[in-house]
Amino acid sequence: MAWLTRWPELRDVVAVCIGSVVVLTGLGVWVATGRVLPWGFLGGGFTAIGVPVALAARRIVSTGPSSSSPPPLSSSPSSSPLPEAPDGQ
Repeated sequence: MAWLTRWPELRDVVAVCIGSVVVLTGLGVWVATGRVLPWGFLGGGFTAIGVPVALAARRIVSTGPSSSSPPPLSSSPSSSPLPEAPDGQ
């Protein structure tokens, strides 16, 4: 399973999908039967969602701003040329 180390984003997507299925299954069982699944089962689903989200947020924060991001907006309009002052003649 070397793909787990090469593509962490794909691993995170798979984990979030599995966690979502677990949580939604628990919700479906609760709606259909009125019984709550064991908290360990639901906790595993929420963990499968939360851990990849936390890891992705840490990766995003640690990389800093992207080099391809647009420059910050300046307060002075630089796109329109300033009118020239008359010579006085």
